[in-house]
Amino acid sequence: MDEITLKKHLGIGEKFSLIANDGTETEFTFLPLTTEYIPDVYKYTISVVSGKPLTTEEILIGVKLAEATVKISYPDWKDEIVKSFVANNFIAIIDVVRQLNQLGIKKSKKIMEFIDEKRKVGAIATKRDE
Repeated sequence: MDEITLKKHLGIGEKFSLIANDGTETEFTFLPLTTEYIPDVYKYTISVVSGKPLTTEEILIGVKLAEATVKISYPDWKDEIVKSFVANNFIAIIDVVRQLNQLGIKKSKKIMEFIDEKRKVGAIATKRDE
């Protein structure tokens, strides 16, 4: 397989905007997480789609993923800026992080069919989490 074909299946980043307190809009681009975060992405995703309230541990995993995403995307930012940015924009950031790091779930027809079947019988949350 050639490199051009392979690159079609790599995460390319996700653009999103935040509105500041003064009303101005700023666009950011987040890059996908790297392989060492796959267990946490998986655990966090399973927790969210379960439809149950998140535990403190699960929320801390989300914070870890959000901070790691910001650090990977903006490596020049100081740690205190990253932590403050995540704390002030967590919900918007974690939503983008989840969309960006789906572990290829939406690319697998078999997995999507399994998820749809589980939704029909009420075993997992509704489509609000896609």
